[in-house]
Amino acid sequence: MTHLVPSLLSLAGWLGAAELLWAYALISSGRLAGDSLKYQALNISGSIMLMANCASSGAWPSVIANLFYLVVGINVLLTVKRAYIAGLVRREASAVSARWQRAAVGVAPAQAAAPAPAREAVCS
Repeated sequence: MTHLVPSLLSLAGWLGAAELLWAYALISSGRLAGDSLKYQALNISGSIMLMANCASSGAWPSVIANLFYLVVGINVLLTVKRAYIAGLVRREASAVSARWQRAAVGVAPAQAAAPAPAREAVCS
């Protein structure tokens, strides 16, 4: 049992390093966007694991560097979430506005969506 905690911290360090390198490879190859949830999740979890490993061995400069990665990752994640929610609100507001406009002119929603009938050409 006494060797379990150091072994787990060592494993966390290796896994954290692997996650950060994998995230870097994915973004460098263009397979992930920098603001994607997957990229940020890899950065955040990798940073947490590396911070735990570095703190246990007293590597404080690395702890601070990984804390920076963590703060940036959480900030980007929250920024993306706010933008996503704002987009949902804009789309919903647009849909409500369109319904109100149709109701104001007395057009039922089904009638508003139906195409106008084609006119026949009159030849003389």
